[in-house]
Amino acid sequence: MEKKTEKSRKVAALPRGVKGIYRVIDLLDVLGEYPLGLTLTELCNHLQLPKSTVHRILNVLLDRQYVRETLERGKFALGYEILRLSKGCQVGLNFLQEARPLLIELNQAIDENVILAVLDKPHHQIIYLDKLDSSKTIRLVSHIGEIAPVHCTALGKALLSGFSDEELLQVLSDYELKRFTERTITDIKAFLSEMNEVRKQGYSLDLQEYRSEVVCVAAPINSEAGKPVAAVGVSAPAGRLEQSRLEHVEHLVVETAKKISELIAYVPLPGPWG
Repeated sequence: MEKKTEKSRKVAALPRGVKGIYRVIDLLDVLGEYPLGLTLTELCNHLQLPKSTVHRILNVLLDRQYVRETLERGKFALGYEILRLSKGCQVGLNFLQEARPLLIELNQAIDENVILAVLDKPHHQIIYLDKLDSSKTIRLVSHIGEIAPVHCTALGKALLSGFSDEELLQVLSDYELKRFTERTITDIKAFLSEMNEVRKQGYSLDLQEYRSEVVCVAAPINSEAGKPVAAVGVSAPAGRLEQSRLEHVEHLVVETAKKISELIAYVPLPGPWG
């Protein structure tokens, strides 16, 4: 609540017109975190705004279909216009089209979930840009647009591997190393040590740190300057990624990331990661 209060103070100090834009974006951000929707009261609590203000914003967004009322009366969720914007964004990402055959190749080689992600630095999270599922009966569920924390996911660690220790300390200065499982790294010194290993070996691991019984391997997709702009990863039930097979998957993931990195020299990367 403290961080929200500080954020509210900063917004309150902005000019009136700019303040209104921030509030609209904040409302959409909150709804993005709650796909099943929130009530007006819940939205007000998250945004720390009076009902009259939130109601006014909702009316405009409902009219333009950026927000919709859910089947459960009294709740609001992101509207279908967001899907149109999302499609427009995806069409503009040329490198997704170029990278997809390599993702398919990796998926077919190991028949496990393959994910392409980018870093959302301001929110200390990763965003899934593309994914291919395993054909196996027991498989993990994920979706394009899904977000996940940076510190306990293989994709997150791969995306952070381009930062020095000093830069990481700055980036994570207001970030909680939240515990998700008993294996989650919650100590900053231990996390920096882990990141040094990631840099040395060229890939990262999530050994049941984010979700119990789930193992992930990821490698950074680097720009010409050698900085990660995206990451490719493989996730599977822990029982299917035991040590002998894990080493094989690590090799394939690193090779796929290198091939996609080579594409980036020729394909423009629009957006904040370009």
